[in-house]
Amino acid sequence: MEKSIRREINNKIGDIIENHCRNCEDPKRYLKGSLHNNQYCNTQCKHGMELKEYGELLEGKEQKVMSEKVKDVEPKEVKDQELTKEEYLTYKKNDLTDKEIRDKVGIDHNKLHSLKKKWDLIGKFGPAKPKPVKVAPSEEKREIQPDKKPINQYEPLKHENEKLKTTVDALLQERLRMLETVSNLERELTTYQNRVNELVRYKTKYDATKEALKVHLE
Repeated sequence: MEKSIRREINNKIGDIIENHCRNCEDPKRYLKGSLHNNQYCNTQCKHGMELKEYGELLEGKEQKVMSEKVKDVEPKEVKDQELTKEEYLTYKKNDLTDKEIRDKVGIDHNKLHSLKKKWDLIGKFGPAKPKPVKVAPSEEKREIQPDKKPINQYEPLKHENEKLKTTVDALLQERLRMLETVSNLERELTTYQNRVNELVRYKTKYDATKEALKVHLE
């Protein structure tokens, strides 16, 4: 597989995690407590199944799926520009998503993620804020102005929310590592099963030869 196509697949995986998995509130995703229901994500959630298919593409599995998916992966020209922390914060103040920033600067998801980790910005920003809707003057007059509360009242909640986002990001990374470990174990299991089958065939030949020699000696 071409390096540019692998880069685009990694970008698509990062976009799915950033836009869907990170803030997923589907109750079916969790088992008792805070354990993730991987079975649900891999077999019933469309985003989880798409992640699984892209993962199989990177591993070279499922050639049929690969041929269909690769058609949707168009390598993009990489401008190879360097993104600074100040530029990234400016883009986020303008409500740009990470995908829009990557396309604008010309870097892939892994590069941007490593930069955010270096700047300690993982989980600091949620989804881009929706653009404000213009209200007609007549409707604007009828709006009830909410009571203004001290900003300090929400500071503990803000800090707690940031901690939760960081925890969720760490759990998602751990889940990806566990999926990779399971895949490696499955490959090792297949190798061992092939060896066992080969030993069984050798034993069958040995038993047949043993019986033949026994008859011959008699």
